[in-house]
Amino acid sequence: MRRFTCIDYPIPELPHITHLGYCDHQTDRRFGIHYHLGFELIFIKRGRAEVRVLPDRRPVHCFGDDLLVTSPRVEHELLIGDSEVEYYVIGVQTDALLGVSDDHIFAPHSLIQRSRNPVRYLEAEAKFKALEELGEALVVDRFVLISRAPEFLNPLQALYAEARLKLPWREYAVFGHLLLLLSMLQRRTEGTVRTTLRSRAVAYALEFIRAHAPEPVELNQVAGLTGLHPAHLSRMIRRETGHTFSEILLEERIRRAKNMLITGASVGSVAAASGFASIHSFSRAFSRVTGVSPSRYRGSVAVGSA
Repeated sequence: MRRFTCIDYPIPELPHITHLGYCDHQTDRRFGIHYHLGFELIFIKRGRAEVRVLPDRRPVHCFGDDLLVTSPRVEHELLIGDSEVEYYVIGVQTDALLGVSDDHIFAPHSLIQRSRNPVRYLEAEAKFKALEELGEALVVDRFVLISRAPEFLNPLQALYAEARLKLPWREYAVFGHLLLLLSMLQRRTEGTVRTTLRSRAVAYALEFIRAHAPEPVELNQVAGLTGLHPAHLSRMIRRETGHTFSEILLEERIRRAKNMLITGASVGSVAAASGFASIHSFSRAFSRVTGVSPSRYRGSVAVGSA
């Protein structure tokens, strides 16, 4: 089933949301170079996508449960490959003044006519002030990729559903979900996850591992690409993720192997395609991580789905 739904904003009830969309399809899709006047959040529910952020256009690989956030006015392009992909996207402005276009700026509460809706006007002013303060607390330098962040899915789904249903009190429900979403984002982007040069190096290392796991991947190789000493990068990865470089690489290879095993592929072909040097090393690593052999894992999945 192929679906692509996008709701264009702003509208009087939800002036801070510039765009909101959901996509589920299996065909190539490319959104050319563009930017937004607010933050854009792209959550990959399943599948994979690639985002290239200007000016260097270095590819940022996004996989299932990843959240990518781009800053206001940062040019980027989104590329969807030929794999099945499902994602949510939302654009949010958190400033006191909102932009509909580069030369059209207005106060958000001006969408609500003060003379006709004095109470809602005051409520809107208070809500927008809270949102502005939260937006100021977000520290995103061009972009940030938050890997393995499934906790963002529920608030995004709830916000999307409320915005589309157009039920009474919709603006209050959507605003609540929006505050929750941005609060979660602020907590995840502060401290060690903040997009400093240091965290960008770790993010790049994780992206590289996930994109090249089936290939021979060495710490020295990745460190050279980030411009850091291998020992320095290793310490940073351990500090920011709680895992070593080798553990993350093994986890990604095992994840890929599981996905192939459930299709009924042979253990030998899975071992080669997921980056292991031999069937023996693959079987030993798989058993150590999962507690069962690759053959038994494949058989149990086949029985469970029969």
